[in-house]
Amino acid sequence: MKLAPKTADRRIPYGLHCTWWDSIDKVGSRDGLPVCPHCRNVLLEVDSLEQWLASARRYEADGHPGYVAFLEWQRGRCFPNFDAAKAAYAAATGITIP
Repeated sequence: MKLAPKTADRRIPYGLHCTWWDSIDKVGSRDGLPVCPHCRNVLLEVDSLEQWLASARRYEADGHPGYVAFLEWQRGRCFPNFDAAKAAYAAATGITIP
């Protein structure tokens, strides 16, 4: 996985109503607001990729095996919910996320 964004802005936006996440230079825009470039829904953000992945690692360590790899696979992909993302991940990789 390519870790460094193409911009000096290190924020990581992620979907409020979808599973999309990526570097800040990948966001779309709707009426001047940052949105998912695929479904055009509102985004939230964290300060950096390190913060994003540290949170994912804590979640994985708290009993959710395979979550970090699943999250990394989702980068740049938009699904309406985690169930749809999990199904697509299983179809693409053969790995089921509980």
